[in-house]
Order: sequence, then C-alpha cells, then structure tokens
Amino acid sequence: MAAAALAVPALIEVIRDTNSRARAGAAHALGKMGPAAIPELVQALRDTNSKVHEYTAGALGKIGPAAVPALIEALRDTNSRVRSGAAGALGRIGPAAAEAVPALIETLRDTDSRVRSGAAGALEKIRVAASPGLMEAMQAANNDERGRAGAFESIIDGSKRFLRNLVAKIMGQR
Repeated sequence: MAAAALAVPALIEVIRDTNSRARAGAAHALGKMGPAAIPELVQALRDTNSKVHEYTAGALGKIGPAAVPALIEALRDTNSRVRSGAAGALGRIGPAAAEAVPALIETLRDTDSRVRSGAAGALEKIRVAASPGLMEAMQAANNDERGRAGAFESIIDGSKRFLRNLVAKIMGQR
C-alpha cells in the first residue's frame, strides 16, 4: 500500500489536467487508493465532463464507508453536480452508508430533480435503514411540494424496482 500512497499526489495532478480522459482515468485510479483520495475526489465531483463526474462518484463509492462523512457534507454543496454525485456514491456504498439516511431524506427536497432522484436511488440501495425515514420524510414534507414530490418519487421508484425484481425471481423459478 506504500506504493499506492506515493501515487496519490501524481494522480491528484492528473485529475486537474485539461484532458477529460486523463481526469476520468485519474478519478478511477484514485478510487483504488483509499481514504487519502477522498478530499480531491469530492472536489472532482464538480467536473462538468459527465464521464469524469461518473468515474469520480464511482471512485468514492468504491472507497466505501470511509467516504460517507465527506459525502454527507457534499450533499449540502451549492453545486448540484456535487450533490448528485454524492448521492450516487452513497448509493454505491449501500447499507454501510446508513448514517447518511437523514441527510439523504433531506435531499429529497432539493430543487434539482437529478439530485432528488439520486437521493431516492441511494435510499433504495441503503434500504433497511431508509424505510422508517421515508415515512418521516413524507410527514415532514406534507407542507413542502418539492419534498412531497421527492418522497413520492423515491417510493414509486423503489416499488418499481421491487416489482421488477419480484417478477424476475418468479420467472426464474419457473
């Protein structure tokens, strides 16, 4: 792992390169470097190139639970790309990101539909910890149209996935 630690500064330089392919590759590689790369990857969520953004969110998800506190903070960023990427990364981490449930529920009220959708998807993937929180979000969002829409959207999306998985299991058993 010592060699990996030595690679982090070089990869941080590459993630700032003008070439988007180089930035995407650096983001992917930084995801394998562990927690030392978290601050730079969170900053890279601001990248306007969709591939770089996608690879960065994936890298943070690969780092796993160590990235959760930084991702919770990123859900409050003023940049919607950062919030959306953070929600996606938390979803990739799955149940180990359970501490992010309250922040994700709050994110269901975001003004950006991509962010709300990302939060709903993350809650679905975190699943066990999210269920009671979604009901609380529905109650809290009762007077907030965006929050109500985000919570309904997450429940509908989760139900669709559940039904697709159920049908696939039933069809696979025949």
